[in-house]
Amino acid sequence: MHVTVLRQEVVDFLHIQKEGFYLDATAGEGGHAEEILKRLGSLGRLMLSDCDPAAYTNLQKKFGNDSRCQVVRKRFSELFDITTKNQGCFQGIVADLGFSSVQLNDPQRGLSFQADGPLDMRLDSRRSATAADLLDEMDEKDLADLFWRFGEERGSRRIAREIVRRRNEAPLETTAELAGLAVQVLGPLYRRQKIHPATRIFQALRIAVNHELEELHALLKLLPVLLAPGGRAVLISFHSLEDRIVKNEFKRLKGEGWQIITKKPVVPADEEIKGNPRSRSAKLRVIEKGGR
Repeated sequence: MHVTVLRQEVVDFLHIQKEGFYLDATAGEGGHAEEILKRLGSLGRLMLSDCDPAAYTNLQKKFGNDSRCQVVRKRFSELFDITTKNQGCFQGIVADLGFSSVQLNDPQRGLSFQADGPLDMRLDSRRSATAADLLDEMDEKDLADLFWRFGEERGSRRIAREIVRRRNEAPLETTAELAGLAVQVLGPLYRRQKIHPATRIFQALRIAVNHELEELHALLKLLPVLLAPGGRAVLISFHSLEDRIVKNEFKRLKGEGWQIITKKPVVPADEEIKGNPRSRSAKLRVIEKGGR
């Protein structure tokens, strides 16, 4: 079962106006949306977006009969489609950049090494390249660069070399095969660490397959277009690459008259982490658009 991260904190920071217009750009299982709707009046509006087809279907079933809601299936980079009639309309935008437990626990998605499944990793099935495709088609140097850039994996060259050698015999097709290879090649480097040797490799592939950092840049670029003066953007990141991008863009916007609401990132309380260990790496940052 999915547990929404920083559920109350997100909505508190939004400062919901009863007749306001809000965008949940990663609506997922609808946890943040539920809290927003509790504070919206009958004239308020909420747009829920997600690129995952299963999440989109679930959101339609869950919120489709609420006249205040509009459900769309879009990546961040596709949100420009709504800017023509919604420029400067949103009083708040939420984006939770993590994966839901529903997604991670589905072996067919191949997002996790906890259960065996195909090396797919696509959130949006409209994308063509899977993780297996990248592992089979990229050359050794590009694979090593990918693991270092997106996973900060210090054994990146070592595992890239072994992947290329192994695929000459047979392509890697399952999460168990890749996880096993990571243990074999990187195990000695992780002997005194708490994380699994495959953790950073899977992270890097997920980021690459879903173009996560490019999509995040696209969303941040749209904030000045979509937010109304005084509107707030609330973003939750789950690894340093994402958080660094958000932090730097917020600093840039501050130079243009925006106000950073969270001087330091807000993190889950110990009680939340105890009930939902996957929330432990969450970092929430909030910025408010200048002007009134």
